[in-house]
Amino acid sequence: MAHEQVGTLLDHLLASYREEINAIRGELAELRQEIRRDRQQPPAPAHRATIRIKEVCSRSGLSRATIYRLESEGKWPRRYRLTDGTVGWDEAEVEARIAEMQATRVGGTTPR
Repeated sequence: MAHEQVGTLLDHLLASYREEINAIRGELAELRQEIRRDRQQPPAPAHRATIRIKEVCSRSGLSRATIYRLESEGKWPRRYRLTDGTVGWDEAEVEARIAEMQATRVGGTTPR
């Protein structure tokens, strides 16, 4: 190749790379703006499901009386009032407590 052709080819490659770099800079600027917007917006409140006593008993395998006794002893999640005659429990709290109970095995050794 002649020296002029090499120079032209290099100029063309350089121009092409500059275009790519500018496109990437534009994308980067857009991403930075998106990150700033996301940081400014408060996170959406997590949906907390409520379960009633029948479901609590079914999931835990405990009786209604045992649930209330454990709650009064501070060993079970506290219920909250839904209406004048209705209470419920936070599903995540109940599931966490059940998992804690399942982690405690009775009888010395754990199954293999």
